[in-house]
This record gives sequence, structure tokens and C-alpha cells, in this order.
Amino acid sequence: MLMGQINRPNAQFTNENLVYLSSNGSLIATNLKTHQENILMSSAQMQEKQNFTGVVSVSDDMRVLLLRYLYYQIFRRSYLSEYQAVLLSKEKNPRVLARVDIGPFEVGDKQPMLNHAQFSPKSDVLAFVYENQIYVQRNPFNKTQLNMPIPITQDIYRKGILYGIAGFLYEEEILGASQAFWWSPEGTYLAFASIDETEVTKLKLVFYEHLNSPFGPEIVEHSYPMAGEKPKPNLPVLSLYVYVMSVGELIRFAKPPNIPAEVYMTFFKWIDDDRFLCGWVSRKWDMGWIVVGDINSKSMRTIYLEEARFGWVNFPNQQSQMPIVEPGKESILIVVPDYYFDKVYRGIARLQLNISKNMLTQYPEWVHTPNYDVKDILYSFGNSEILYTSTGPDPTEMHLFLTRGGTLAKCLTCGDPSCRFNSAKVSKDGANILIECLGPSPPSVFLKRLKRKDVDLGSLDNITVVSNNTKLKNLIATKALPVIKFDNVTLYSGTSSEVTLRVKFMHPPELVESHITQYPVLLDTYGGPISQTVTTKYAADWPTYLATQFKFVVISIDGRGTGNRGKRFESAIHKNLGVVEVQDQMNGLR
Repeated sequence: MLMGQINRPNAQFTNENLVYLSSNGSLIATNLKTHQENILMSSAQMQEKQNFTGVVSVSDDMRVLLLRYLYYQIFRRSYLSEYQAVLLSKEKNPRVLARVDIGPFEVGDKQPMLNHAQFSPKSDVLAFVYENQIYVQRNPFNKTQLNMPIPITQDIYRKGILYGIAGFLYEEEILGASQAFWWSPEGTYLAFASIDETEVTKLKLVFYEHLNSPFGPEIVEHSYPMAGEKPKPNLPVLSLYVYVMSVGELIRFAKPPNIPAEVYMTFFKWIDDDRFLCGWVSRKWDMGWIVVGDINSKSMRTIYLEEARFGWVNFPNQQSQMPIVEPGKESILIVVPDYYFDKVYRGIARLQLNISKNMLTQYPEWVHTPNYDVKDILYSFGNSEILYTSTGPDPTEMHLFLTRGGTLAKCLTCGDPSCRFNSAKVSKDGANILIECLGPSPPSVFLKRLKRKDVDLGSLDNITVVSNNTKLKNLIATKALPVIKFDNVTLYSGTSSEVTLRVKFMHPPELVESHITQYPVLLDTYGGPISQTVTTKYAADWPTYLATQFKFVVISIDGRGTGNRGKRFESAIHKNLGVVEVQDQMNGLR
């Protein structure tokens, strides 16, 4: 109930503004220079069409919006929705000039539900996925015959192949996202993945409240290669295409010859309007390749090969650790393990994009090697000046750091005891940062300005509070909440196997440790590799309810295999799934 009352403003940066949904449902634009606020659309305007569920995008000139309506979930990160494009006037207090429902349908027909829809960066062309076909539509506000949706996958379409959507395996395990198409920076090209699952084993799972059976269970088939299959599992085959908007040409990009057939693609990112990056990993995840694709030559070539010395390669994926293109677009920054550390922490390294064609790969140039794991690189100012997120020395926290290379960095969000777990978005020029404080207090969102300094690296100045969740905080102030404490537990002390685990205790508010009173203990476990349960992130969940209402002491233990403590710590479960992490949970509880 309490988690459902959290306001997440879904903010995004344009060139000169921060645009977000306010707590009352209006779409607000805050100018990044003057800090003046402007209402783009009121809550009532956005809800003129029923079942409003979110703002997908806002153009840089804030005249073109893409809104989403209805929400039928398919898998964890995929859903079907209706989409509407909105055209606003140029005034300071804009008027709605046009509203157009998106989809390949005639006037008078029922609007279809789409998997995804996205405007090009210039907001003059729209791409969307409907019934496993990708369409592009020029200027949807002017529906002439020339501007009708065009199915760009029609000539290559085959049943059993996914176009522009990830499917269950890629969505859940690899990309961490459902959308599998990407506009180039100028909107000249549209890249997309086709994923052939025709030979992949079909796994049957029971779904409740499924789209096709909302009032009962439905058995749904998923394409999912199973470990131990004989003779061997068949992987989905991913092919990469680029559609040329100017001539309607479809280019298929073949993988470089040094990359084997049985691989997964882990990320895709445009470098500029003519080049792109993508990453591939082997079936065993023990090798990974970063590849540069060139539109003019219609080819791809490998610029980096990573081989795991132990464990697996933690290659960039769609949602995290994405390579950052440095100013000048001649190099990229990536997060890679530093084997010089005993714990093998991940640091930041540079790769050159224009290596000699005679070179099969290159060695990364180290830029920043802190004594902890770097999580995500957010922005590069050039000259090795970088913004990134990391736990720092305490794996229960998450903060924003600024470095100029070497081993030193400054934490920009440390010092506030109510805000120890953060996420961040950076404006296009790197000058403004949206900080989302996710714990231990209920979430708050702040717009801050980065002051870069020569001596002290930099600091953050407050601009405005985007969301404070005041209503939720006032409600929580009237409740008796569980007490949360953190501690370390050392196992196998004095031996070569000695290991220290992080533990979180959540106990009833009335518990007094000096009193001799017995309370039931519940061990809250989760075994996902590189996951974490022992963090300072705010939660009002089932364990919270058990601790307050039924007086349980709830214990969480981050054992070997969990994230943000170096590659060696997390790789202990490699080829030992269900063994090491279970031992740590049981021994830690004792």
C-alpha cells in the first residue's frame, strides 16, 4: 500500500529543460537556466483520452509529445499499450493543436495496441511495433497518403521471428528491456534486431490474468534454451538490420568472422549518425566482443575482446554499464574488471574506436581504478573527467562520483544520512543532474547543478525539489516502523576461506535488545547472481509488514555471488549455483 503511494516523476531532459509529471499529474517543464516552471499539459488534458499511463517522450522544442494509454503486461518489462502523439503550440502556455492516435488503422476502426512506439530524435518520424512488424510513419500529424505507416519488415517477415521486440529470454536475461529498435542521432537510420526463435525449446509456464485469459490461468509458451539439453540447446539467432529512411533500403549487418555462431547480443548504441556499437558474448559468457558498425561500408569489425580469467564476463547491457562515447567520438569508456586488485574491482577504461584494421583487438587504457566497484558511467566531459555511480566503500549504498582519472574521486551525494542510496540522470551538457534519493527515507527527487572546480573537483547546488512525496512521508510519520540495522558476519575465520558477509536486521519497533524476549526469526533470501538485498534502499514491503504486525525479526544476508563487492566475490558461485550462496545463507544465520 505504501509503495503504491510513491510518486516517480518520470523526468527527462531536453536541450534546455527538465520535463516531468508533477504529483498532481500535470506535465511541467523547468528551464535549466532560469529555473522557471511552465505547464505543458494539465492532468485533465492528458486524461482526455481514458486510461493515461505515462509520457513516453518530449521533443527538444517541447512541441511534440508521445503519450501512452492502457497497459497490458506481457512479461516483466513488456506490455501492450495504445499511443497518442500530441502537437503543442509555440506559446509560453502552449495549446494543444492536434492529437493523433498511433497505429496502422483506418479512421473509424478501433485503435490497435502496440508493443512499442518511439519518435526519432527530431520528432518528425515515428517508429512502432504492431503484431511483430516494425512500421515507420513520417509526420503523423499530417495523414496524407505519403505519411501513412510503412511496414519496413514486410519483405523479410517470417513467422516465429521477432522484429523490434526482445522476447522472453533477451528481455529477462540479457537486454533487460523489451524494445529492440534504435534511432540514429539525426533520425537518418533505424536499427533493429530480428530474433529467430523457431528452433529454440518451448517452455510452458502458467500465467494468471494474462491478456488472452483475464479471468483465469493461461498456459503460455516461452522460447527458452534449457541447460543440459541433448545434443545441445538451440539459441535464438539474432540478426541486426538498419533501415535507411531516405531511400527505404534495408541493410543486414553480418557479425565479424571472429565471432562464433552461438552468441548473444548484449547492447546496441549509436556513436554518431553513421556508426554504431554493439556487444556480443559467447554461449558460456566467458568471452565478449565490442564491435563497431559502419553504415557507409555496411560492415562491422571487432575493436575489443574480453576473456574472463574466472567467472563470466560482465558485459555492458541495455540498462547498465553502457559504453559512453567521449567528446570527439574517437573513443569510448567502459566498465571492466581490474585484475591487479585482489578483489578484482571494476574500474573505468578507454577503448579507441579507430584501431588499425590489422589489429584484431586492443588493450584497454585504464582511466580510473578506485578501491571499489564502478557501477554505471553517466557522463564524460573529456580529459578523463567522468561522472559515475558506485557504492563506494560501503556496498549497501549507492552514490554519484566525479573523477579526473587515477584512483581518486569525489562523492557528490555522500553526507546526507537520509539519502544514502541514489540514482542519477545527467543533462545533455552535463551541467544539471537529476538526483533520485531512494533511501533509507521515502524517495525524493531533486534537480541540482554541478559546479566543477579545479581544486575540489566539484559539488552540487540545489535548484528545485521535483518530487518530495510529502503525503507519503506524513503518513509514515504516524506509523510505527521496523528498526533497520546493518552488520558484518565473518565465516571460516582464520582460514584461507575466510569471508565477510553483509547482513541487514529488520526488527519490530518495540524490540529492546537488552530485554530477554523471544521473537520469531525469518530469513529473507534471494539467490539471483549479482543481486543485492542488503541495501539502504527504501522499501515498504512484505518483510516490513511481518516485522510490524507479526513481530518477526527479518534477516537478509548478502553472501558470495552478490554484487558490488568485486568480481572475485561474485564469481564464487560460478559453476556452483545453489551451493555456495545457500551455504552462506545458512552459516550466516547460525
